[in-house]
Amino acid sequence: MIYLLGIVKFIGPDLPRMPQITVTNTSSYFALSELITKVMKSNYFAGKSNNMAELVSQLPTSQKVAENAGTIMMYVNKRPYIQLDGGEWTLYPRG
Repeated sequence: MIYLLGIVKFIGPDLPRMPQITVTNTSSYFALSELITKVMKSNYFAGKSNNMAELVSQLPTSQKVAENAGTIMMYVNKRPYIQLDGGEWTLYPRG
């Protein structure tokens, strides 16, 4: 599986020092772009909003998906499925 591990740090001359916040939900680049959108809409850099916990709340989540040249693996209803070389989707065999 591939997991997105992201660290975001906002810096600016008038931003107060904030404690680190950890997002524990399954995340994605879409969630990261949503966070950046929320930060910009909140006027964070103008000092209008400094509640980072509120900004990271309710970010979109996504299912785990792994893909390479010939294989796609993803979870559906908490069960792993695999597609090889564009063929049929099958339940991933567990040994």
